[in-house]
Amino acid sequence: MAQISDRKATYEVIKRVSGQTNILTIPRIYMDITGNVKSALFLSQCVYWSDKMGRTFYKSYKEWEEEIGLTRWDIDIARKECKGIITTELRKANGAPTLHYTVEWDVLYEEIEKLANGFARDSQMDLSDTSKSLTETTTENTTDINTYENYKQKVENEKQETLQSIKRGEERQHGEE
Repeated sequence: MAQISDRKATYEVIKRVSGQTNILTIPRIYMDITGNVKSALFLSQCVYWSDKMGRTFYKSYKEWEEEIGLTRWDIDIARKECKGIITTELRKANGAPTLHYTVEWDVLYEEIEKLANGFARDSQMDLSDTSKSLTETTTENTTDINTYENYKQKVENEKQETLQSIKRGEERQHGEE
């Protein structure tokens, strides 16, 4: 019987830590915009807090780490990756100098639009000329497939670069300790 109650307790703990309030979401396009997962997570949270708190909000590095697990170094890198999309200003909050963050909605929209339009333009078939020969159509379809494959390869390369960047950051962090 002890085993069953242990399983129930284990299940309850897993349910509590897996609840919706413990989940961080990252829109896939934010990874394309920023170039890595950590910066995309930072951008996603900035969008969340900006929407919830108003145009500008503030957070300490400690609060960022508690909330999304990113260190000061990670946040500083993410701020650089989001330059122009997220602007920061050092002001006092609760009597201490604290970074205030502002999402530049128009800039973020332009970045999203660029990616969406670029991919649509690259992969769209021109159907205006219905008299194309089978050879022409095959060539066009092959180009579209190659464009999509290039896009997938670009995403894979960015993933690898992100992993290398994370690894370098962890190595630097361990070297500082």
